Amino acid sequence: MKIDYDLLKSLLTILEEDERVEVRTNDLRTKLNKNITDEQFVGHLLELNDNGCFDCQVKDLGFSRTINSGYITSNAPIRLTAQGRQFLDALNNDTVFNKLKNFSVKTAIEAGKSLLNAVITQGFQ
Repeated sequence: MKIDYDLLKSLLTILEEDERVEVRTNDLRTKLNKNITDEQFVGHLLELNDNGCFDCQVKDLGFSRTINSGYITSNAPIRLTAQGRQFLDALNNDTVFNKLKNFSVKTAIEAGKSLLNAVITQGFQ
């Protein structure tokens, strides 16, 4: 699956803008309001989870595979972490976003911090 950075940004934005500390996966899917497959939704959530962008007490965010290659969900609560907020800050900067979108999520998170710091430092000079 190819990573869609616009989708990652949308998911993180919904988590950040929600007034609740935790958002349930079903609510997140409803608020996303994008025409994507379950595979894309689950894959991108798991990618963010694998990279520490949010916290969930339920293993694999409550997703489990069915025999038909679909997913069963448990509507697990997820919480945006400091790492997720930093990554969203980087994605919200157009200059940084355009440089990151061709890398793996792990690399983008690491590079995003450095690039965003550079942009911020330039703004102060």
